[in-house]
Amino acid sequence: GKKTPRPSSLCCLLILLLFSSLLSPQASDSSARLRTLHTVSDVFSLSKAEASKAYPIELDAIVLYSDPEWGTLFVQDRTGPTFIDTHGISKKYSTGERVRVQAVTGANNNGPTVAQPKITVLGRWEVSLPDHKSVAELDGGADESSLVFTEGRLHPCERDYFRLCYRLFDG
Repeated sequence: GKKTPRPSSLCCLLILLLFSSLLSPQASDSSARLRTLHTVSDVFSLSKAEASKAYPIELDAIVLYSDPEWGTLFVQDRTGPTFIDTHGISKKYSTGERVRVQAVTGANNNGPTVAQPKITVLGRWEVSLPDHKSVAELDGGADESSLVFTEGRLHPCERDYFRLCYRLFDG
């Protein structure tokens, strides 16, 4: 009789690895994929532990304020405003620009954050007139990241930030 050729041991190993990866729970469990978050409120409804899982984010928002030198961007969507750390992005966005923010969730001591942003300008939008708030109301933090109008007394900052800096007080 003729001897039938046997597959090499390397070939058998590759076949076993292929089947084991196809049968693993991660490969067959599509629920392990994280849902994409589409609003600021979706992002901030997560716990810090959930936010640290890097959920994908896709926001359609309006620019409220941008300062690339300080890596600062404030945007607002239909559910509320948020801060985005833009260190490493040199573009200055204009107030009223409509942008798409693609990012992932992160977490810091204050809770969920918008991390690793990629920002695309989509056009212009009318920014509504800001609400009038007192300095005391702003100190409470309820309007954090919001565009507001306020009045008060300016005092120079006690620390040199290498730019014009004032603190605002009631009165």
